[in-house]
Amino acid sequence: MYVILLFLLQIKPVTNQVELHPFFVQEKLREFSSARGVVLTGYSPLGAAHGLWARPDKAKNLLRDPRLEAIGEKYGKGAAQVVLRWMVSLWAAFFIAVDRQCS
Repeated sequence: MYVILLFLLQIKPVTNQVELHPFFVQEKLREFSSARGVVLTGYSPLGAAHGLWARPDKAKNLLRDPRLEAIGEKYGKGAAQVVLRWMVSLWAAFFIAVDRQCS
């Protein structure tokens, strides 16, 4: 659908908002978008309460991943800082949603 839209639209999109984090890197979409000058915006780069990685039966917690924790420990940073730096290195925009109960 995204490819069709790019060819049909008279005004090229500036950004495409997608799920993007170290467990879901979207490599082909990133390459495709970059080649066309479209910036990816990653939502919930630190994970989300409703994401696949947050389900107890699928047990992947982005911020408790041993690889991210090890990288963070090496540089004196937390896993969240490692993930956000990774997003910046991709030249991807991102925003972090805060649960209403937390604010």
